[in-house]
Amino acid sequence: MAEVIDIFFNAVDRRVDVVVKNDARSTYIFGSESGIYSAFLNILLNSAHAMPGGGSIKINLSNTYLSQVNCEQVGFKLSPGKYIKIVITDTGEGISPDIISHIFEPCYTTKKTNEGSGLGLYTVYGNIIIHKGSISVDSTPGHGAEFSVFLPTTTVGIAKDEQPQSQNINTDGKNVLVVDDEKTICDLLSKFLKTLGYNVLTSEDGLQAVAQFKKNSDKIDLVVMDINMPKMNGSTATMEIKKLNPDCPVILITGYSEKEVIKSAYKYGASAVIEKPINFATLEKIINQVVIW
Repeated sequence: MAEVIDIFFNAVDRRVDVVVKNDARSTYIFGSESGIYSAFLNILLNSAHAMPGGGSIKINLSNTYLSQVNCEQVGFKLSPGKYIKIVITDTGEGISPDIISHIFEPCYTTKKTNEGSGLGLYTVYGNIIIHKGSISVDSTPGHGAEFSVFLPTTTVGIAKDEQPQSQNINTDGKNVLVVDDEKTICDLLSKFLKTLGYNVLTSEDGLQAVAQFKKNSDKIDLVVMDINMPKMNGSTATMEIKKLNPDCPVILITGYSEKEVIKSAYKYGASAVIEKPINFATLEKIINQVVIW
């Protein structure tokens, strides 16, 4: 959890104050590292997006024991035992009752077409359930939201995901252009790619990306770009980039799982398409599959 908070803290708008209180002595969870990280990163992103003008996010961690009665009260298929409870509270806009009952449903979003693609709460829900936990949200419009997660603890520790086979790829001196109109997402992707050893350039929309690629077409080795952006979407930008350098791989990211959207992305020249919320282990694996250097 500390790694997730660190990545989020370094990428989030400085007007958002992040406060962490960790009273948990046992924090080991048996499961997928990337799955857990992705789940909490997306909850935090959801909170940040609810506070466009800034605010506060509080993260509380504690240990608890759930009896059979407690498990039945939570409303999920939990087994009695020791759990870690993570509560994430924000001072954002809050969620109305008619929306709160749908936010964990597939492809559900309250965002308009030009405002991004939603933050993957359905996938968050799935990750928590896979780890035999529970997630709930409580909110009042105008008074923020509170996400509560229970996950069973273990003495074994969280399982490390299988490392991609091409771990020995030399990333030194390789340049990646990251394109996303959502600054937080762009910053998170940039930070992750830098940890892999890449140099990173950024653009905030497709039009800017094409202009930047035109100036640096001989230097940019890979493009990682969102599809749904203002001014010029990722698919059109991919087509323009391919005109400048047909051999440059482009990985597109989409918040929509419709087959036509994905099919269209490949038609425009995408080397791969990743669905949001972004799983960093999956992104690294796909990069290692599509690049040749």
